[in-house]
Amino acid sequence: MKIVLLSSFLFFSCFSISFSQQVINIDSLYKKADYASKHQDYSTAIKLCDSIIALNNNHYDAHLLRARVYAWKREWQKAESDLVFILATKPEYIDGWTIYANVELWSGNYKKLIDVASKALEKYPKNEFFLFKMAQAYYGLQLYEDSKKYIDQLLAVHDQHPEALVLQKKIKEEGAKNKVTLFTEHSYFNKVYTPSHLYSIEYSRRIKKTIVTPRFNYYQRFGLNDWQFETDAYPRFGKTFYGYINAGISRNVLFPKCRAGLELYARLPFAMEASIGYRDLVFTSQNVSIITGYMGKYWRNYWFAYRPFITPKNNGVSLSNTIIARRYFASAQEYVSLSFSNGFSPDDAQKQFYFSYANYLDSYRAGIMLQKKIIAELYFKTEYSFEYFEGSASIFYNKHTLNAGLFLLF
Repeated sequence: MKIVLLSSFLFFSCFSISFSQQVINIDSLYKKADYASKHQDYSTAIKLCDSIIALNNNHYDAHLLRARVYAWKREWQKAESDLVFILATKPEYIDGWTIYANVELWSGNYKKLIDVASKALEKYPKNEFFLFKMAQAYYGLQLYEDSKKYIDQLLAVHDQHPEALVLQKKIKEEGAKNKVTLFTEHSYFNKVYTPSHLYSIEYSRRIKKTIVTPRFNYYQRFGLNDWQFETDAYPRFGKTFYGYINAGISRNVLFPKCRAGLELYARLPFAMEASIGYRDLVFTSQNVSIITGYMGKYWRNYWFAYRPFITPKNNGVSLSNTIIARRYFASAQEYVSLSFSNGFSPDDAQKQFYFSYANYLDSYRAGIMLQKKIIAELYFKTEYSFEYFEGSASIFYNKHTLNAGLFLLF
């Protein structure tokens, strides 16, 4: 009997020591993994988490840490795999829901974010974090009314929630269904040419996933005048693509008789955009076809863009280029821009008539633009530009242009 008791004592003592060592080993590994992750040594952090999970597959903190590191590495599917495991076996683990929601937000998967955040809200009603994630998801999908509902719910819980107040302001501006703009532009030359004057009025309306903008332009130059009526449309196709459609007509005095434009834009990874497009200008004596495109990059509060216009001709092609650098302020509607270009743009109302006879002459332009809120949803915009251009073969002129406009969102 004594032999049996002694054997049992020795077995349980060895088991207890082994178990204690394993716990100490796992705790030590986790601390090292956490340290490595905080110092951006992601490969070491993942390897240490792998070791912990091999010893104890139900070590949820190791799964969560590994998911967070995978998210930082933009390996979204691997991060999601750990999070799905955690929440399937421990659905009350709120940190798992928190990281899961952030992963879907960071990856831009707004529909999945809605699914995750709504399930989290079932377990944690009125949770500020998940209410805000729902608002962010619908905002990312440009479903502004739905986003506003969750902002309202969040502000009912915490009426001074700083991020919610900022997003509420953005929704009010970007979710506006109507926009009315008054615009005027005046150009002055150093010799020969008399001043030119352009006046425009436009109305934009958001109709479901499309923004439609009819516009009326009136232009005075060379003692002549002309009007042009045109309409722009910006349809959206899912979260990746959106388009530009343009059509216009005029009296064919200073504007082309007809104009048309098509362009397809794509949102790309790393906060970039690109497009490919086409413009067609119809004059009495000829048609001018132009190929265009766009590359843009958003970085913090800045936007950088490049756009070429390629015009085929009998002996080759004519190329014009525009580069823009923009700094945003409190919202997407408030900014200052610097622009540099050479050649003529068919999207510039004052330049369209050049394509009827002089679209291959040289032109160099630099401009600065400011757009700022005045009161409520009323904004002011203005731009000054200086241009050095070839009016006829080898004869160059200076041109100063000042434009100003007001627009109201509602």
